[in-house]
Amino acid sequence: MAEQERWTQEQDQQLRAALGTLRHDVEAQPLPDVRFVMARGNARRRRRISIGAAAAAAVLVLGYTGVQQLDPDASLAPAATVSPVAPDGAQADPSRPLAIAGPLPLSAEWGRALGSTGVVRLVPAPSDQPVPGPCPATAPGERVRAEDVRAEPAGWNGEQSLYRASSASAGDRAVETMLTRVMACNGTAVTTQGSGSEWPRILLIRGGAGVQSWVAVAHSGADTSVLAVSGTIGDQQVARKQVGDLASVAQQRLEQTSGADLSRSPGGPAPTATPPAAGPTTGSTGGSTDDEPMHVVGPRPLLDGALFVPASAWSAPGLTHGAATRSVTGDWEGQAAISNCDADTAQDGAPGAGRFGIVSVATATDGTFVGRQRVRLTSDDAAATAERDRLVQALRTCAARVEGMTVTPDPDHAGAFRLDFDNPHGGPVITTWVAVTTQRTTGAVSTFALTGGVPGDEGFSQLQRLVGLAGQR
Repeated sequence: MAEQERWTQEQDQQLRAALGTLRHDVEAQPLPDVRFVMARGNARRRRRISIGAAAAAAVLVLGYTGVQQLDPDASLAPAATVSPVAPDGAQADPSRPLAIAGPLPLSAEWGRALGSTGVVRLVPAPSDQPVPGPCPATAPGERVRAEDVRAEPAGWNGEQSLYRASSASAGDRAVETMLTRVMACNGTAVTTQGSGSEWPRILLIRGGAGVQSWVAVAHSGADTSVLAVSGTIGDQQVARKQVGDLASVAQQRLEQTSGADLSRSPGGPAPTATPPAAGPTTGSTGGSTDDEPMHVVGPRPLLDGALFVPASAWSAPGLTHGAATRSVTGDWEGQAAISNCDADTAQDGAPGAGRFGIVSVATATDGTFVGRQRVRLTSDDAAATAERDRLVQALRTCAARVEGMTVTPDPDHAGAFRLDFDNPHGGPVITTWVAVTTQRTTGAVSTFALTGGVPGDEGFSQLQRLVGLAGQR
């Protein structure tokens, strides 16, 4: 491809027209100003990437990453999907929990176990909600967490609650009392698998008119989790094997967290039976989005969505004027970089690309683009710290490498910057707010880039809000 050192108005119009035909195929992804693209084109041309020579793919690369060399002999890598995948390959076995800590099954684990292809959401249950299941039962301890499980599209529904007794022996007695009450449920036929000290136990409860519900009970020490599900997956009722996989995940999670401080589960404090008092918004969404499904793109196997800040937690008056936010799909050309000053220039399929994932967030009302989060997994916490420092240093010194770039560090917090690009060829100043942080997950590093028109006095505070949420995951 010949070098183009000048950018004419005719070329500008041609590129804009070509990009416009792709807008319907790119959901909630902003098209960069062509002058911005041209300004960084020369630097980007020095990085050779391997992509297909299809015309549409070439136009996408021109529109997002600038003019680059294309290898006509290279093959196009398979497009990434957006299904949640366990970092350790557990996706192949729905009876194994994902590698994200927590005492109750995640929404992704519900979906995997039941074979649900839609969206699964966990929503805090009302404070007066009884023990899960169609039969009245005595709670096996103090309820410390309760969630309704909602499937989209509808067809099946579920619920799950976590209880803690005063001691292991008290927990043993309480759970057996609960099971005795369920087995004596009037007007139903109850069958069970698992007895004595065997956990988990699964109960099939059949009522009138062929209605049936499944209840799974996991127990370890003083802790008990109760899960219930009913309805159909497609045109089939929920099957024993599916409930068994879900119960297995619940039991493994309970054994991993038995005796732990359940108020410190990933994503913030678990919701309790008493709703928190009204107060200032902190950005934490509690249990409602601890494991909110996220559209993750990146090299395969994809990172699990639970590593990312829930998309709904991005919503804030200072960032989206209070509009709700959601994770969106969009085009991805295989690059790790999410800002013009990003030092993570890995390319999917290239040697040493490593493991990373990217989530894009937009408003739920009109699709206005808000920003992106990238999570990169390194070998350990020491490597994560080194990677964070490398990325921060590259942001700090970006003005020396990119003509027209002004870098303003957050005066109160390290690792956060305002990037203002004043294009030498004219046009409006483009502002991006960027922050880098390590996470609770071993070896995880998060980078945020906010590009949705954040008010100047809110940028750093919104970055710190998101950084705080990422640090919990």
